[in-house]
Amino acid sequence: MLSEAGLREFKAEIEEAMQLWSVQGCMVVYVQGDAQNNLALGRRDMTNPVTPKTLFALASSSKLFTVLCLLRALSSRNLSVKTPIKSFFPQFKLYDKLAEAQCTVEDILCHRTGLPGYDHLWNEGYHLSELPERLAVLRPTAGFREVHQYNSLLYDLGALLVEELIGGGKTYTQYVKEQFFEPLGICSATFNHVHNEEGEDDLEVVKGEASREFEAEYASGFWKRVNVDGTEDRCRMLSFGLGKMDGGAGTGKLWMNGEDAARWLKALPSIPEYAEAVTPRTIVGSAGGLEFADHTVLYGLGQRINTHRGVLINEHSGEVSGFLSRFSRLPAHDAGFAILTNSDPGGKYLRAFVKCRLVEIFGGLPRMNWLERIETSRQAANAATRQWLSPTTPQPLLNDIRNTNAPSGDPLIGRWQSKGFDHWTIRPSDLVSALPTLGSLPFIASLYGQVRYLFSFVADGPCQSPKSLSKQRDPSCNKKAEVGRYKACMEWQSHDFGHEGVMYGYPFDVVLSDEGRKIEVFGLTGVGEGLREEDWGVVFQRVF
Repeated sequence: MLSEAGLREFKAEIEEAMQLWSVQGCMVVYVQGDAQNNLALGRRDMTNPVTPKTLFALASSSKLFTVLCLLRALSSRNLSVKTPIKSFFPQFKLYDKLAEAQCTVEDILCHRTGLPGYDHLWNEGYHLSELPERLAVLRPTAGFREVHQYNSLLYDLGALLVEELIGGGKTYTQYVKEQFFEPLGICSATFNHVHNEEGEDDLEVVKGEASREFEAEYASGFWKRVNVDGTEDRCRMLSFGLGKMDGGAGTGKLWMNGEDAARWLKALPSIPEYAEAVTPRTIVGSAGGLEFADHTVLYGLGQRINTHRGVLINEHSGEVSGFLSRFSRLPAHDAGFAILTNSDPGGKYLRAFVKCRLVEIFGGLPRMNWLERIETSRQAANAATRQWLSPTTPQPLLNDIRNTNAPSGDPLIGRWQSKGFDHWTIRPSDLVSALPTLGSLPFIASLYGQVRYLFSFVADGPCQSPKSLSKQRDPSCNKKAEVGRYKACMEWQSHDFGHEGVMYGYPFDVVLSDEGRKIEVFGLTGVGEGLREEDWGVVFQRVF
């Protein structure tokens, strides 16, 4: 653990990084053996400071709870992670019927079913009860057990599987509390986040060990838009999107404070199911981005396994608009750390910096200039975003976008449905002469405001996606079948700052074919590493 002088230096570095990357607040927790330290820095909202009791959204860092609950519930029925889901949950369905019959709990927890993310399926109208039927018609983009494709929907299914296994009408969230929160004295953790009509946080009373009560102090999420020129706008406060829909408990709805993060990190090695969670099952992909891993990253059950500068790390990160997190264990050093932030995207870079510095500290490694290296990565990421956002057509003035109406006979106009995914009604006013100036939008923007789609006609042409849609997948595909191609984007108006007007982002491509009866949408699927969005379209059929 750090000396007093080392702790002061570490804290100063974090504060410098927070200023550099516009991070509103953060909680850094690190433990070794029985020792621990909690660093609460910055503000949880516009005025109040972060404290060790401040609750942060964990997002996908909470997937480990789903894993451990499923493993324990299976064991209670003398079943293993290799058990086919269909054998105890008959309503389970997949588009690929062979995969449906063979798919095990292990397959969904290590993301190898062949299903891509399909994250845009989530919206305020989503209901968890719909998920089994939706899964039956969502098309895979890879073969069963062929590649790792991250899929949060299947962790939502995991919550349903827990409830099926334990029976008695007990919910997944009740089981988590009974099996983990209460025995470990985790008092703050909650799946409920309450807002009043003014958008301010209501106080929720949470009961835990020895009926101890406290007033929860929720962190507010902050988001910065990345513009097409690579610059970032000011911070804007967002309400918690996942809290607005039914479902999400199995994949990212959990909140926790720094005190309980320390308890959780200390407890993990003693939890019997944890060893199975950190056993590698699949290859995630190359060690790129801000992982700074030495080699290919592996995946267990809700845990990534990698080495950084020779230090073995078992971890998982979480990311939802306004919040980023990471929980990591360093087994060779009996140490662990958690990083919780309420700022996006700046928290992504702070999270990487804190991880790299703490690995150095616990591993006794020479210090590197991580601030400079990560800032270089941030600039490169913004440059890549600029290229991705740039439309290929001239950009009209905003008034032109709002007032341009397509001819009523445009073949894209009408009602469209993609079973299991979404349904669209495209009106003349949704077709524009060219796309507007784009920028980034919150991840799953429909959870944070009103979304509509804009379409700009590009050209007629051979039956292909904008880059390389494989003709082998559709032998009937030919130039005559294709009606046209369109560039498209989302128009988004925030629930939280709608008075600022609309924003535009999430560019994607549309191919209209089959004599105007079918469209394929490229860019909204969420495929895994090694696969390309432009090769895998979401198919919509015209609704007559």
